[in-house]
Amino acid sequence: MGRKAITEDTSTGTGVRYTNAYRSLPSVFAFGFFALYVTYSLSLHYTYRTTGFDLGIFEQIVRSYAAGQLPESSLKGPDFPIMGDHFSPILATLAPLYALWPSPNSLLTAQAALLAASVWPVTRVAIDRFGPWLGAAISIAYGTSWGLQSALAFDFHEACFAVPLMAWVCHDLHYRRFGRAACAALPLILVKEDLGITVAAVGVYIFLHGRRRLGAALCATGAGAAIAVLFVVIPAFNPGGENTYLGYIDGDGGGLLTRLLLPWREKFTTLAWLVAPTAFLCLRSPIVLLAAPTIAWRFWADNPSYWGTQYHYSAILIPIMFVAAIDAACRLRLSAWPRPRVAIPAMVSITSIVLLISTPLPLGRVAQRATWTKQFTPAETALLELIPDGASVAADNNLASHLTNRADVYLWPSYPNPSFTPHWVIALDPPQEGIAPASQQAEALSRLPAAGYELHKNRGRVMLWRHKYMPSPAPDSTVASGSPGT
Repeated sequence: MGRKAITEDTSTGTGVRYTNAYRSLPSVFAFGFFALYVTYSLSLHYTYRTTGFDLGIFEQIVRSYAAGQLPESSLKGPDFPIMGDHFSPILATLAPLYALWPSPNSLLTAQAALLAASVWPVTRVAIDRFGPWLGAAISIAYGTSWGLQSALAFDFHEACFAVPLMAWVCHDLHYRRFGRAACAALPLILVKEDLGITVAAVGVYIFLHGRRRLGAALCATGAGAAIAVLFVVIPAFNPGGENTYLGYIDGDGGGLLTRLLLPWREKFTTLAWLVAPTAFLCLRSPIVLLAAPTIAWRFWADNPSYWGTQYHYSAILIPIMFVAAIDAACRLRLSAWPRPRVAIPAMVSITSIVLLISTPLPLGRVAQRATWTKQFTPAETALLELIPDGASVAADNNLASHLTNRADVYLWPSYPNPSFTPHWVIALDPPQEGIAPASQQAEALSRLPAAGYELHKNRGRVMLWRHKYMPSPAPDSTVASGSPGT
């Protein structure tokens, strides 16, 4: 590939040359990772590996927005106002897509696109600073990083909006484009209630790098928004008048270091996984400090789910770590190394790829046959078709996300209960361990006849119960014969 229109960027004092011939590579990598991400995400739903908590909840939220209503989720409780749980109004931007494609697959596709969009700025700055080959290696290391894969592996979450925004924030901070960085940071306030503190941290960074007025304004906006949402907005919408999640950080155990560091094994493992893929180079850049607010609230909380490397909690930290490593490599002066600009990014790329190869991660399963094997037989899933559109149903967590686009879905075995009795119940027997223990689910099954339910049909592990005061639907011969429903 020939070199042409070579320019020099001295914004960070690096004097690195950039070639116009490589400007298409970030788009190529972004589209490539989108194809990989969406294939994996849709395979999860196709094989019944998505759940009501959380894909079903988010579909109910977006479905509310698409209907022109404030977001509610019956999986959280009857008519539960989701603004009283988490503050994520940015999900309303998915309403037009959902109106055209009313399916949980629209959310999974959007998440894949948003995470892939974060590849563009990271790849751009990597190629800009280190050339096409090393830049491409860093792009691959970033696109296959464990934090992004963990987010893809567990349903859908609003964090997918934060990842590309944070990638652009770090990209612009590296180039000292502070106005653009502030514009990219502000929408984070609409992603989730805790990210206002991250916006404030971006403001502090900008303030300390010379743009005092802009930095102070951004810091005040982020901190003020976080305080307002956490202590005013969410309690105002919450049926109990409180922010439930603040209970996780209120705790009464120990001092500052005790809360942040213990139990040390899980927390230090997470920290190691965050910095090791960049060969610890990210620690040499001030950009890495943008990760501090997220790490602090996660480690301070007394919920073990926040401490580890599972789920989506680390996704927003990955672009911070990679761009910080690139920024650090541009700042270092290693005169003893003959070619530091080759050695440093090569070390980062090799370290990341070795970690990925040595650890089984979700995207590696795309090519495996077992990944495409459904968890339920066609006869079992056909029972879902017997539930009428618009009906209320208490559904097992493993089946709920296949009903939320057309029914009023509640979580089994929390419902039915004395406060609310859905028309239908679809559950597993024997129960599967999950949100509720198998013993609790078995006990709830035994109480269904006394609650007015009668077994409508059962196939394999799936049982469909109908409340006896409902009119009986027409017989369905396809389900009775064990073939898929219409």
